[in-house]
Amino acid sequence: MRNLLKKIRYQFATKNFFNSNQIYSIHYNRPNLTKCLTKPNVDCRQRKKIQTEHTIIRKFAEMELKELDILNKNFKTLSIKPLHNNEILSVSSQNQSYLNEEQFLKNEWMNFLKSKQQDQMEQLERALKSQHEALEELKMDNLVLYNAAIQLDVKLIPYIRRTQ
Repeated sequence: MRNLLKKIRYQFATKNFFNSNQIYSIHYNRPNLTKCLTKPNVDCRQRKKIQTEHTIIRKFAEMELKELDILNKNFKTLSIKPLHNNEILSVSSQNQSYLNEEQFLKNEWMNFLKSKQQDQMEQLERALKSQHEALEELKMDNLVLYNAAIQLDVKLIPYIRRTQ
C-alpha cells in the first residue's frame, strides 16, 4: 500500500484536467522501460521493480474517474469594498454567542492563572521576608552563626562553577 501511495506522486494534471466542472483525464509519467530493459548491466531486481512500478501506474491510469461535486457548486465572490469601508461582516447570532462564551472562558482562565501566580509570588515574598528577619535576629545574637548561615550550601546548589 505504501508503494502504491508513492506512485501517486508521479501523476500530474494536464491542461485539460478541469474542463467545465468535470474531471476528464489524468496524465502520468511512465518509467522509461525501454532503456532499462535493453541495458545488459541492469540488475534483475531493478528491472522487476521498474516493471511493478509500470503496472501500478498503468492501473491508476485505467481507473475510471469520478466527477467532483465540489466543482458543480456555485460560489459567491466576496466584494472587496465592504472590507475597505471597514464594514464588519455579519456573524450569525449563534456564532456570536459561541464567540462570546469562548472569550468569557478565556478571560476566566487567564484571571485564574494570574491569581495563582500572584499567590505564589506572595508566598515567596513572605518566605524571603521571614528568612531575612531570622537572619537579622541571628546577626544580633551571634555573629559567628550568622556568617555560617549566609554561606552557600553546595548540596543545595550543585551546579556552582568553582573558580580556582
